Amino acid sequence: MKKSNNKIAIIEEDKNTGLQTPKVFEDNFSADKNSKSKTFDFSTLLKPLLYFVFAILLEVINFVSLDFYHASSINFGLFPKYFLLDIGVFLIFTGIIYLAQKKVIQNILFYLLLGLQIFINMINGSLFNKQGIFFSFDLLSLVGGATTSFSWQFIDFASIILNIIFLVVIIVVQITFDAFASKKFATKKVKKLPIFLALFVGYSGLGFSAYFTQRSLFSEDIQLLYESKYSYPSMMYNFGTMGLMVNEIASIIIPEDKDKYIDQILANVDSGKTELNSDAPLYGDNLIVLMLESFDKFVIDPYNTPTLYNIMNNSVYMDNFLSNNKTNISEILAFLGYQPNSLSLTLKSDSGLATKYSLPNLFNDLGYTTNYFHSYDLTMFYSRNTTNVRIGFENVTGLESVNLPDKRTAFGDFNLETEFLNAVIDDLAPTDGSKFFSFYLTVATHGDYNNHPEKFDKFLSEYDSNLENMKKYWEEETDFIYPEDSLSQKYLRELKSRAIDTDNMVELLLNHLNETGLIENTTLIIYADHNAYFDNLAYLVKGTSATDYSNINSYTVPFMIYSKRLETQKIDSLCTTADIYSTVCDLYGLPYNTFMCQGRSVFDETQTSFVWSFLTGYYSDKFYSSDGMNVIKIDPNATDEELAEFKTRLKQFINKELLLDKTIKYDIKF
Repeated sequence: MKKSNNKIAIIEEDKNTGLQTPKVFEDNFSADKNSKSKTFDFSTLLKPLLYFVFAILLEVINFVSLDFYHASSINFGLFPKYFLLDIGVFLIFTGIIYLAQKKVIQNILFYLLLGLQIFINMINGSLFNKQGIFFSFDLLSLVGGATTSFSWQFIDFASIILNIIFLVVIIVVQITFDAFASKKFATKKVKKLPIFLALFVGYSGLGFSAYFTQRSLFSEDIQLLYESKYSYPSMMYNFGTMGLMVNEIASIIIPEDKDKYIDQILANVDSGKTELNSDAPLYGDNLIVLMLESFDKFVIDPYNTPTLYNIMNNSVYMDNFLSNNKTNISEILAFLGYQPNSLSLTLKSDSGLATKYSLPNLFNDLGYTTNYFHSYDLTMFYSRNTTNVRIGFENVTGLESVNLPDKRTAFGDFNLETEFLNAVIDDLAPTDGSKFFSFYLTVATHGDYNNHPEKFDKFLSEYDSNLENMKKYWEEETDFIYPEDSLSQKYLRELKSRAIDTDNMVELLLNHLNETGLIENTTLIIYADHNAYFDNLAYLVKGTSATDYSNINSYTVPFMIYSKRLETQKIDSLCTTADIYSTVCDLYGLPYNTFMCQGRSVFDETQTSFVWSFLTGYYSDKFYSSDGMNVIKIDPNATDEELAEFKTRLKQFINKELLLDKTIKYDIKF
């Protein structure tokens, strides 16, 4: 017997021919010196099984660590509903680990796969608990910008600690396993290749069978969810971590039958076309849209924000306007009238069907100049400098390109909105006689409110002097609650002081419009991107809960239209951010396409708005659904007929959103 290079060679002689031939075995087999028996290293078999057990336990950890204690109709439990998707993927990975055979390579794969799962668990814990979304490859395009606006509030430390503890357990168990499982067991007449093939085929075969068997059991509703990805909570609840990952990868590498979607899209586009309406009430007028960051309803009062308060009471004011979107989504909904599924919003084309009907492009076609302004860095959160050009804006201006003597660029240390407006006002509202559409996104009232930008010092004393009058106004005229604890009072003081600056900016803009005469043919639309959710301030002041997602009062924010040509009125019906697009098209007579948007004009009394948030669910004043399938009653007096109508509209919305998303994916053009 000869041993070399970690292999064992046994020389055997053929009795008939006398020829000697070597028999070579790998290092997990060895021969006893005094017998022909062999030994087998069973650790190469058990290590993949150890991975499989830990992978399942980590999925349980994922579900436990996510904060599922909310008023959602989803009861998550410990496992995904279609757990065989997870099991199938875990078995395939188990087979890959077994395929390696070498202990070192097996250990690398063992830690790599479990480490990736732990990382995704921790990311998901923070993303869902704080923002209502889960990990996806689209999110990777946002990492650069998101790090700039990083806040510790976005981190779910409980999830991270739980996963780190489990990682330590995995390391200890694995080291112990390698120490005690190194013993080789004697076997007789064991052939390595048959065992190897049987186990590898068994693991991978069971894995693929489990996965595709589970897929075959999807109902029509679940298949639509899997295909359209319209609800993050429902995706996780039904498919689990690995189900989501495989879905993500499959959507990238597996071609689909796009012709069936294209035919549907083009047919709907043809039927949804509208004509230019020169009789529209604001046809030919200029338009300025101000989207105010975190500007909740309670931020406006007659003492701290008198300009906005006066506009609110002398405009078309939507008293039940709901917006529960991240800032970029509230922008895109106003531009397109629907929300692309791609979180990066990096649209493929500026000439495709997806953007042909964008608001700036519709104005461009009528000879308007279209301008976009953000009083902070354009690359913050996502690349507005490129995306908004693709959407159709001719001029895109951010803080980095304006001339300010004392420019603050660190997130949280914001510049005054009045400073920024002064620097861009001639471009935002030009006086050369050209027609214009300008969009301005503020940043000063962005949280968190535990920090105080130095430039806003002077507004703190102004708020303090107005405090008693504001509290009396709240008590007598509103349902807002002044916080009892000093920390929340501090947060409110910080938000209000920044809002004073925003109000001054609006006053400055109105003065410019009045002095130049532009006020006669310029409409001002003001809306908030979302509530003041930072530091839970919105929920404290409104007396709601951050985890009661069905309570629409949490998400009501300002939306007003101020124009000399429109009569003052208050609209009480529910409306949402996508309705801004349709409302502008209606008022200005733009030749838009009703299929290419999900909203309706707030002036159209023949329709009701379908209100949704991909963060928290789907709403009416009577019903709520967190997952697009299960519906709960908000109004106990709601009828079965109303419930059936809500479910019908819900399915119509989801199917339409799927088709709209394909317009971007396939970059459809006429």
